Amino acid sequence: MSEGPVLDTEGASQLESTANRRRRSLGVLVCNETNRRLIIQAQDGSSLKLILSPLERARRLTKAEEHRFELKQYEQQGYVSLAPEPDETLVHCSNLLGVVRWWYLAFFPFVGLLGGLDQLYWVVGGGFLLVLVGLNLLLQWRKTLNSSLRSVASWVRQQVSLLLVLVIGVVLPSTMSLFSTELWSHLKLAHQQALLGDPALHRELVGHLLPLLLIVTLSLLPVLLFFAFDRQHVASLRHMFVSQIFRFDSTITTRRDIESKYGHLMDDAYGADVGSNAERLLPTRRSPLFVSTLMLTIGWTLTILCVDSPAGGPRAMAAVLTPPRSMLTFAFLGAYFYALQAVFRSYVRRDLQPKSYSHISIRIVTVMILAWALSGMALNMKGANQNWLRALVFLIGIVPETGLVLIYDFVHKLRRGHKCRATAKLTPSRH
Repeated sequence: MSEGPVLDTEGASQLESTANRRRRSLGVLVCNETNRRLIIQAQDGSSLKLILSPLERARRLTKAEEHRFELKQYEQQGYVSLAPEPDETLVHCSNLLGVVRWWYLAFFPFVGLLGGLDQLYWVVGGGFLLVLVGLNLLLQWRKTLNSSLRSVASWVRQQVSLLLVLVIGVVLPSTMSLFSTELWSHLKLAHQQALLGDPALHRELVGHLLPLLLIVTLSLLPVLLFFAFDRQHVASLRHMFVSQIFRFDSTITTRRDIESKYGHLMDDAYGADVGSNAERLLPTRRSPLFVSTLMLTIGWTLTILCVDSPAGGPRAMAAVLTPPRSMLTFAFLGAYFYALQAVFRSYVRRDLQPKSYSHISIRIVTVMILAWALSGMALNMKGANQNWLRALVFLIGIVPETGLVLIYDFVHKLRRGHKCRATAKLTPSRH
């Protein structure tokens, strides 16, 4: 192995033509694990050279070319890393099967509830869903058969995490809507009329399903942004971290040195790296995502879901989506406004972390406590304008420190008024 500023274009073209002739056979992916240009001489006596740019990722070589350059010895020294080339057919099939699985999981219970289908539908549908999951797991295992099998277990954990988030954001509000409103009775009536009889019944169903759809969408939006961020940006952020360490730490020569010295920091910030062929994975601490999704789901369910039946017939569509005018509701809306802005800002800056969702959960609990406290204070305020109080509580949801200042001023005025009255009672009157 040697370094040099000269690029052997003849050797590079020979490698490219060889790769084109053997495109159908799977090869290996070679990665430069240093921040230097590597020039590797072929070991068969020819003048052919393999030139890798600093930190170059995924240069494709055939199996014969791997043995020709004897890359195994350089891998043992930490200068390069080798990974089997993924089968593009398996990758596309796995992605397509994953999309089919999630769409099927979304529409399978929806069709069953609206259609009033019998037990056989649920048994067959559940079995088909298990078949889809098994095929997806088989393809994932086949993709990593010659690589790290740890990525299969990591993929399973990621799917379970996403499924748990969907259960919290979809099943929980659906169950509450099904049993706390008249949706269940309307579904039974719709089954009897086969959804074709009464237009008023259709409006009732839409009046129940539209708020449910809005609850699910708004509850899952922040956490789904994190899943999208993990897929798109985390790998590039990890690569950027590695390049910066090479620049600022002169004792580092290979990526293996970085993993040994700073690996725990990268794992905490960006999640475990299971190889270049594996899908991106979530960091190990997923509990903030689950807790924040639960808090958002409960908040939006209390805000939008209406359990009272209208006295004068079905409600108008605008009234269905009108939140109740309570201070607790406006406090949650302010907290959600802050959460959405914070998550999107971190998404754009590429520094979205699970701790951001811990902050969201704490913010929701804090503003609800402040809203309860201010509600009690408003009862003792004569002539208080409720509209202004609700606007103030919404602002407190965005900036909770404002609520603390108001509570402090209110208590301070009460104490000062109490002292003034006590002093007036103790002072003798003069005639």
